[in-house]
Amino acid sequence: MLKIVDTDLVEALEALAARRPSLDRRDLALDLHRLKKGDSHHYLFLARREKTFLFPLSEVFQEGSYANLSFLSPLGQVHRRPDVLLLQPKQAPKTRPRGNLTVLNYPDVAMDVEVFSLLTCPLDKETHLRAFLRSCRREAKPGKWSDYLWHLSMEGVEPYGHGR
Repeated sequence: MLKIVDTDLVEALEALAARRPSLDRRDLALDLHRLKKGDSHHYLFLARREKTFLFPLSEVFQEGSYANLSFLSPLGQVHRRPDVLLLQPKQAPKTRPRGNLTVLNYPDVAMDVEVFSLLTCPLDKETHLRAFLRSCRREAKPGKWSDYLWHLSMEGVEPYGHGR
């Protein structure tokens, strides 16, 4: 995992899109609008082939939800790895939200989402979600913008593991 602290989150998503020419720009525009609305403290951003998705983290972990099904659908497919980012916007101007960006490993996060769906106790689910965020915070290597751009250039390679 790689973590960039206090960065322009709109610029980060635009940089990803610039390096993935097949992505649908209308999807990205909707995701940017959702990010600027700022109704969540934690988002998972998923980019695969031509589609992008921005979901509040809690919705991705909600079994059977649209966010959950969309996030897990690339599992087992042979295409290039999906890009997954944890975005944590700060309470800031809605025009250019800033915050923390963590580059995640798709298979590891998908496994976390699947394990979460097996839990039945609400307290266990809450604990698992907090442990996921704590792991992202603790295990991610601090990086700079140039590290993020390098990661985007490494298409098909998984340089950053989940760390759990």
